[in-house]
Amino acid sequence: MRQIYLIGVFLITTFIANAQTISLGKDDTRMDYTIEEFENQGNDFGKWISHYSDDTYTFHDLDSPPTTNKCSRKSSYEKKKKCLSEYIQSTVMNRYRVENAVKHGWVKLKLRFKIDEEGDVVDIVVEGSTDSAQKEAIKVLRGLRQLNPAIKDGKPVKIVYSMPIVAYVN
Repeated sequence: MRQIYLIGVFLITTFIANAQTISLGKDDTRMDYTIEEFENQGNDFGKWISHYSDDTYTFHDLDSPPTTNKCSRKSSYEKKKKCLSEYIQSTVMNRYRVENAVKHGWVKLKLRFKIDEEGDVVDIVVEGSTDSAQKEAIKVLRGLRQLNPAIKDGKPVKIVYSMPIVAYVN
């Protein structure tokens, strides 16, 4: 009997400089690329990633964090932020199928994505492990339900999330 352990999903704020797979756009315009494919389209990945956070805010800048409908009923900023983090972590842990990523061994991924002004998860960047592990992570993040966007000065704004996935298949 094979045993699968999802070790953890933690919300962090690391910068991914060596991404291997990216998913841009949303809905019908969504495209997945390896870095080589992205650059073969005439794009400069180094330049793109160096400006990845230019049009986004950090949690410290916000009036209200992005939320689910359930989280928006929480009484304080910190409780809303914690609720959203728990939602993202539990969704990823429940939906990530490590057996689709590797037959045996470790999966170690760094994920970075934006929640845009409409509450959609966009511009997913994945680093680490295998192509199949990266594609599984993108699939899971695409499946997050639409969120209520972050608010700054009464207007919806983009925010960046970063998180690792560490899993082991025995």
